[in-house]
Amino acid sequence: VRLAAAGGIGPGNVVYLVEATGVKEVHFAAQRPLKGDAPAVSMSSTNDGSGFTTVPDEEKIAGVLSALHQSGLR
Repeated sequence: VRLAAAGGIGPGNVVYLVEATGVKEVHFAAQRPLKGDAPAVSMSSTNDGSGFTTVPDEEKIAGVLSALHQSGLR
């Protein structure tokens, strides 16, 4: 059986979560909205013109990996 920590994980809490739970895997949202790519029809309940187009959040990915590496967990 494999367990993965997920939900709200980022560079600021990934080390704590791994150390506190002992999980060997984490799952986190690693995308950010693509700015300036609003569809003609809103795809959001906020009706703010945002859509579903995203790109990888390289800064967040690097931050999580760096935090794990610096703590000796990766």
